[in-house]
Amino acid sequence: MVWWILGCTLRPGGVPEPEVVDAPVREGRQAERVIAVGKGPDALFHDAARARVLVANVEDSHVSVIATSTRSVAASIPIAKGPWGFVSLSSDRVAVTSWERALSIIDLSTDTVEKAFSLPFNAGGLAVSADGGSAWVVSPTEDAVVSISLTDGAEISRFNTGKGPDGIARIADRLVVGHTKDGTIGIYDLDGNRVGLLSPGGKPELVHPSHDGRFALVSNFDLGRVHIVDPAAGSMVRELVDVEGAEDTWERVDPARYLVASFQTERVLTFDADGVRKGPVYLTGAKPIGVLATSTELWVSNYGDNSVSVFELASP
Repeated sequence: MVWWILGCTLRPGGVPEPEVVDAPVREGRQAERVIAVGKGPDALFHDAARARVLVANVEDSHVSVIATSTRSVAASIPIAKGPWGFVSLSSDRVAVTSWERALSIIDLSTDTVEKAFSLPFNAGGLAVSADGGSAWVVSPTEDAVVSISLTDGAEISRFNTGKGPDGIARIADRLVVGHTKDGTIGIYDLDGNRVGLLSPGGKPELVHPSHDGRFALVSNFDLGRVHIVDPAAGSMVRELVDVEGAEDTWERVDPARYLVASFQTERVLTFDADGVRKGPVYLTGAKPIGVLATSTELWVSNYGDNSVSVFELASP
């Protein structure tokens, strides 16, 4: 017998039944495939020539290589611990920074490390020069950006930034850096002279070039926004807002859309070209960070559960 008292259920003898609370329903598109990778998957890189996706496992010592045709891990490339970010050097080569003081160049045709340079600092984001001969590497603990030769790993030059630099992108003859600890976005010329400073507050973090190379897409984790910055004008063009724990942003070209990872709500949100929230919501794994889209698929790294989710890319 069960007695109802004040809306609660009691077992015989007066012991309360455990309360059943329905979990909140998450509305959106489910992943077609979830792929186990290394620990702490973060940045993603599209090896378009070989139809693969590379995953930087930032809490591990390897890069996972996923074949898009089979949606399975095809290779694992050993690398210095804490692979952080990628930048393309050519169709066959990609440079990778590692937090544990290294810069590596991967030969994509053989899935091997062609060169590995030791660095005297913990390495964050990176950007490459127009001729591919050097890279600007962020040193978060030194509040600096260091230019490194990709021939021999030697330091060429360095310049100071705001506090807690993280992401960096080269936009034509400008470098854009997110400063996580002082809530600013620095704009520098290629010699490291600061030519502009935006102060949105929060935690400006990841920085990516727009598809046309004119703008920088800067995620702001604490403000839940993505700032679209015009480095030439030293101004903000627009913002994508209401993204709790904004992480990586991917710009689609056809149709023009932005796809943004929400770390805290475990979703990827869609915005139109004018920055208006519009279109599909994709339900990810725990703590999504990296976002990458091909013409037909959406790939998302789930930092919190060591996986990558694959979605059919919906038409907005």
